Amino acid sequence: MIKRNTAYIMWISDLHNCNYVTAAGEFESNYLEFREFKVSRVNVMGLVIERFDSEDGGFVSLILDDGTDSIRTVLWSKQIQAISGIEDEKLQEYNADKEGFEVFKKQLLGKIVRLV
Repeated sequence: MIKRNTAYIMWISDLHNCNYVTAAGEFESNYLEFREFKVSRVNVMGLVIERFDSEDGGFVSLILDDGTDSIRTVLWSKQIQAISGIEDEKLQEYNADKEGFEVFKKQLLGKIVRLV
């Protein structure tokens, strides 16, 4: 059984400023050089600043911004279902209510973790 690589939590700007290395071996992962780490999996969190839904519903493209930079992501069928209940209005509603936002954030984090 192949061991899954560690997923690092990184700022988006760090992702953009790392060197990308193509692995020499057929079964080795390509990676980013970040400090002393070889990063081939990352967890990124940010605000959705733009969303595009394909006409056929096959994918959704999101641009995430974490305050340091932004990155485009693509979600496929099962991942789209996982985020279907998240609406901009909910984020705005909970923004004014700290306790409500903390509850919503925990629900949202659960959905994000399942996407990985």
